[in-house]
Amino acid sequence: MSISKPGQVLDLKEGNILGINYKKEIVEAFHGNNKLDKQSINRLYGKSNLLSNFNSRYLFIATHLENMSCKYFNQLLMLENDQKVNLNKTPVQLLKDLNSAIHYYFSDYKSGDYFSTFRKDPSYFVYDFAKQLRELFTFLKKSDKKLFLLTNSLPGYTLQNLQNQFDTNWQSIFDLVVMNGNKPNFFSKENNQNFEKLHNYPNYPNVFKGGNITQLEKYLNIKNPEEVIYFGDNLIHDIRATKKSCNWNNVAIIGQLINPKSVEKNTKIDPSNYFNMGGNLSYSGCLIKKYSDYQLYSILDLYSHINKIN
Repeated sequence: MSISKPGQVLDLKEGNILGINYKKEIVEAFHGNNKLDKQSINRLYGKSNLLSNFNSRYLFIATHLENMSCKYFNQLLMLENDQKVNLNKTPVQLLKDLNSAIHYYFSDYKSGDYFSTFRKDPSYFVYDFAKQLRELFTFLKKSDKKLFLLTNSLPGYTLQNLQNQFDTNWQSIFDLVVMNGNKPNFFSKENNQNFEKLHNYPNYPNVFKGGNITQLEKYLNIKNPEEVIYFGDNLIHDIRATKKSCNWNNVAIIGQLINPKSVEKNTKIDPSNYFNMGGNLSYSGCLIKKYSDYQLYSILDLYSHINKIN
């Protein structure tokens, strides 16, 4: 098991990274790079090794940014264990500081080393699937489907990605683009955040930031929510949120959660085969089975499937 990756749990009290199964039993635990033995796990979490609930003590690692924080968190603990640094912080304080630093680094598209490098050459950071995606989306549009993009990403970053993948044709592909969507709160019926036009981009009439699910369904004239198929790669912000808050069908894109070498090509992805933890289904596999209607390794798998039937 990798020390830190999406689908694992961070214990903010002890500073441990936990691998748990569908029963929420702790199967493996790490502190820094040190794997805890069974006796240490029993001492810290009881002989049942059971996490009864996810309270503020536990963080489910769901996103790449959370995983980035946890990797740095893990490395700093390792340095402290080796007495190379004295952090003088609780695990909660340490993670808060790391998250603040990462948020600062990625919160302004006009500054920061990452975004300035990205603007010069997006292809260095983004896989070029433009041809396949254009063919896929063109097929869906010809089949009289409406397409929308909903992302938590910044406007400038999103628009440059769209430009990079689809040139200037992206506006004809998507009926609606929503950025700074604030998922999972976007899907809450209690969210009254309105769509906001992007004043810096007056030539994009179908592009907004913020908003909520009610506005989205009204804008696209969705009469029956069950006709919507939503693709998402975040188990919490996309998959669980859509299943708990609305009647959309959803597809979990789970490539970031499994080893690509383990995937058998042209076969249906059964979470039971790829999310094993101590002989049982892992907790992330449980979330996938419980909250997703379908699973794909990548959106390109849909492209391959459509290509076969045409």
